[in-house]
Amino acid sequence: MDERQSHLYARFSLLKFSCVSTLLLCPSILGRTPFISCFKPYLQAKTHLDDAQVSLAYTIGTFLASLFVPYVVCGWKNQFSLRKIFQCMYCLLAGCFLCLIAITAYPCSIALTFLILCGIFTGIRLCGQGGLPLCIRTLTATLYDSKVCTWMASLHTTFLILSVGVVTYLLAHTDALHQWHPIWWGEIIFLILVTLCVPRQLPSMLSCGIKSVCKCAWGLNNLPHQFKWGLLAIALHSFQATAISFHLSDFAVEQSIPLSDIYKLFLPIAILELIFNPICSWVVHKIKVQAVHVFFLILVLLSISISYFSCLSGRCAIVICCALSWSFNHVLSYSLPPLLLPKEQMPLGFATLIGWTSLCSAIGPYLYSVLASLSHGYMAVNSCMIIINMLAWLSGQQRPKDDD
Repeated sequence: MDERQSHLYARFSLLKFSCVSTLLLCPSILGRTPFISCFKPYLQAKTHLDDAQVSLAYTIGTFLASLFVPYVVCGWKNQFSLRKIFQCMYCLLAGCFLCLIAITAYPCSIALTFLILCGIFTGIRLCGQGGLPLCIRTLTATLYDSKVCTWMASLHTTFLILSVGVVTYLLAHTDALHQWHPIWWGEIIFLILVTLCVPRQLPSMLSCGIKSVCKCAWGLNNLPHQFKWGLLAIALHSFQATAISFHLSDFAVEQSIPLSDIYKLFLPIAILELIFNPICSWVVHKIKVQAVHVFFLILVLLSISISYFSCLSGRCAIVICCALSWSFNHVLSYSLPPLLLPKEQMPLGFATLIGWTSLCSAIGPYLYSVLASLSHGYMAVNSCMIIINMLAWLSGQQRPKDDD
C-alpha cells in the first residue's frame, strides 16, 4: 500500500509540476517571432521605419538578448529564487509593451525610434526566447530524467504553439491587426496579473556557480561531439524559422497573397503540433541522437516546400514541415542536454544551447533582408537555403556514427 501511495504521489507531483510550469511559461509566447511578426506591418506604418530598419532592430535586439542569457545563468550564483526571476521577467515584458505603445502613439526621430526599438526587442526576446525557457528547462532537467524532459517538451510546446495559433487566427479573423494599442494594453494587464499570481512555494534552485560568461555562452570545447551536432541542427532551424516567420508578410506580398490568409496558417501548424509533439517525443526517446539526422531531412523538405508558397499544395506542405520542424526543435531543446550531459553540466548545456540558437535567430531576419535586396526577392534567398540544408544533411550522413 505504501508503494502504491508513493507511486500515486509521484504521479500527482508530476501532474502538478506540468500544470504550474506550463502556466509560468505561457507569457513567453508574447516574445516569440510568430506573434511579433503580426504587428510588424503596424509598427512600420506608425514609426515610419522601413523593412530593413525594423529587421535590423529585431536582429540587434535578439542578438543582445542572446548575449544576456549567460549573465542570467551567472547571476544565479549558488542559489536563486525562481519566484523572483519569473516576476522580473514578467515585469520586463510589460514594460517593453508599454514602450511599444509610447513610440507608436508619440512618434519621434527615426534614429531615436530605432534605438528605442532595439531596446524593446532586446527585452522582449530576452524574456520570451531566453530567460523563461531557460528557467523552465533547467528546472525540468534537474528534477527529472531525459524521458520526462521529452514529454514535458511535448506538453509545453503544444500548449504554447496552440495558444499562438489561436490568438493569431482570431486577430486575423476579426481584422484586429490594424490596431494594436488595445491588444498591447491587454497584454500589459495580463502580465501584471500573472506577476501577482506567481506561486510563493516555488523552490529555490542550486546552480553550478558558473562565473565565466564566455565559458557559459560559447564553451563548446568541453561538450561532446554529438551535443554540438544536435546544437547545429537546432541553431540552423532557428535561423531559418525566425527569418521566415518574421518576413512572412514579405513572402506573401512577393507572391501576391493576402496577409490575412497567411497569418491563418499559424493555427493549422499549432493543431498539427498536437499530433507531432508526442510523436517526436517518442522518436527522440527511441532513437536518441539519430533523431538529429531526421531533423536535418525535415529542414530540407521545409525549404523545398517554401518554393511552392503561391499554391495551395505548397502552403499545405509548409504547414506540415513547419509543425514537424518546430516539434523536433522543441523536443531536442529540452532533451539534448539531459540525454548527453551529466547533471552538473545542465546549466552550461542549456545556456550554450539557448545562446547559440538565439544568436542564429538574431542573425536570420536581417540577413534575409540583406540577401533579399541583393538577390531581388525572398524566394531567391530560400533557394540558397535549400542548398545549405541539403549540404548540412548530406554531411551528417557521412559523419562516423558515435555510440549513443
